[in-house]
Amino acid sequence: MKKKTTGATELSLKRQRFCEEYVKDFNATAATERAGYAVLPQHRAKFGWRLRQEPEVKEHIKKLMTEMREQADIFAERAMTELSRCAFSNIKDYLDAEGMPVNLSSVDHEKASAVASMKVTETEKIGADGKPVIKRIVEIKMHSKIAALAKLVEVLAWLHKAGAKSAGSEDKPVARIEFADGQYIEI
Repeated sequence: MKKKTTGATELSLKRQRFCEEYVKDFNATAATERAGYAVLPQHRAKFGWRLRQEPEVKEHIKKLMTEMREQADIFAERAMTELSRCAFSNIKDYLDAEGMPVNLSSVDHEKASAVASMKVTETEKIGADGKPVIKRIVEIKMHSKIAALAKLVEVLAWLHKAGAKSAGSEDKPVARIEFADGQYIEI
């Protein structure tokens, strides 16, 4: 059987597949079947349990879970960054000195991510001098600052409560943030 090196130990491809399937739902019985082991259905749970007890399998599962946590942390960080861009965006970043919309291609990526949509409408009319006059209307729609701020506060509150629970403190709100529409969030 082929082996794949996973650090200091070697793991068969089938055992590696078992580990990959196991971390999807932490169901050893289902992982045994999905990994392709020819085990009778009534013996899959015990077989999967035995596989999980093997030091190399335990090590590989731990490594996969660490990778999953790191990917989740990266995703969470990116999501918070995007929410922050929307929450703290400023419409003046999209207007020139005369108050006219700038070309979005000249706006950096970070600022452009706060724009939900841009619509340009052109109409042509004949002016008083008989020449065509083009009227251009540019509409820039930003992502909702209130929604982004609210979501940021929710996430920060959740992180605060998770930290407080792990530290053993009570689950009482620390602050209350009220919005103009009467809604509020307690953290």
